[in-house]
Amino acid sequence: HRDLHSFPTRRSSDLGTWYSGCAPSTMMSKQSLEAAMAVSFRDNEQGICTSDFETDETTDGSNAPEGGVDSESDTASVAVAVHPIHSSGVASGTSALMQIKLASGEAARVVSEILDMDPVSYDDNVEKFEEDSAAALDRSVGRVVDLVRQNLTAAAIRIQGFDFGPLFPTAEARCSHRTHIPAAVAAGLARSLGLGVVGYSAEKIYSHPLFHDIRPVQGGKEGSNGSGEPLNFHMDMSYEFTRAPEWLALLCLREGVDPDVKTPFVSNRVLYSRLEENYPEDLVILKDPASYKIERPPSAGGGFAEEMPLLTGDRADDATFWLRVHHDRIVPQNERAKTAFSHMQSLMDEIADNSVHLVAGDVFLINNWKSLHTRTKFKAAFNEKDRLLQRSYFKERSYLPEGRIF
Repeated sequence: HRDLHSFPTRRSSDLGTWYSGCAPSTMMSKQSLEAAMAVSFRDNEQGICTSDFETDETTDGSNAPEGGVDSESDTASVAVAVHPIHSSGVASGTSALMQIKLASGEAARVVSEILDMDPVSYDDNVEKFEEDSAAALDRSVGRVVDLVRQNLTAAAIRIQGFDFGPLFPTAEARCSHRTHIPAAVAAGLARSLGLGVVGYSAEKIYSHPLFHDIRPVQGGKEGSNGSGEPLNFHMDMSYEFTRAPEWLALLCLREGVDPDVKTPFVSNRVLYSRLEENYPEDLVILKDPASYKIERPPSAGGGFAEEMPLLTGDRADDATFWLRVHHDRIVPQNERAKTAFSHMQSLMDEIADNSVHLVAGDVFLINNWKSLHTRTKFKAAFNEKDRLLQRSYFKERSYLPEGRIF
């Protein structure tokens, strides 16, 4: 494990405000936060800062007002829906995507409970911040937390209807939020699920080691954020192999100017079953560590990762596909490996769920070891209204590294 000092801009005493463009993460007073939230709620009424929900999988804008924002209220009645990927082509009973809507008043209760938390900074004491955040979620949306706990074998879980409070404009040199509410939601979910937020010292591009701003940046300065180019189906931090996070959370803080951008995903269970049915001879190739070389991203130092397979697991329920975000950085070492990789790519396109479009108020939990995901091409205006997400990685608590940084 690398020491936290590997972050070049880290303060000597704690994680601190190591990204110079960020506002301090130390929590504001409750009075200051309540004043900020009053602005947020007022802006919501004026349509400035929406809390409508829409994920890369479910909102297509066909019944939405101008701008692609879902017309449903963020305080919809209790609803739970489980949708298999392309139900016509998936075995009965497969729960690939679970969707939950916050009930009337739950979003406001989340805000109230988080504002009542003890004033501890996640940079100073992430354990305490997680613990308090989980307690706040249990008090405000305990039934939602229970539903998520009961469905941890799903490929992805979408929770709709949060209010994340007032935001900074989307920009290269600003933090994604003016309050600790989004970080508390992510940290609280991680702790409630028996996990913990985690970071990776090799990556030098994140706006914060544990809570990453994801927004379009011209020239792709922040790696996968880029400027709206399409990505490939991948597992986040796959080149870290067994140190890769079990889950990632995408919190949509701002929908952005493009209502058509999607976050497609594929169930590993379904992909393995399709390979077993159509190309069984490929499985042994994909599981062979010598069949492929995996390039690390330039932001993590480049070069090849340690020898690793593209597939582990001997049955569909245990399958994990260790794919990089850019498939041209997965280098087949022979023709059989090249053919097997091509077969897998074609199957992913066939079984992908392409319906998720994220809007403000969404939390999209992706089971990183049981699914692959991507993001479609989108239009970026490079202004204060561009798409803005916060991402966090979750790791099982028994595997958390010292200081939460691998």
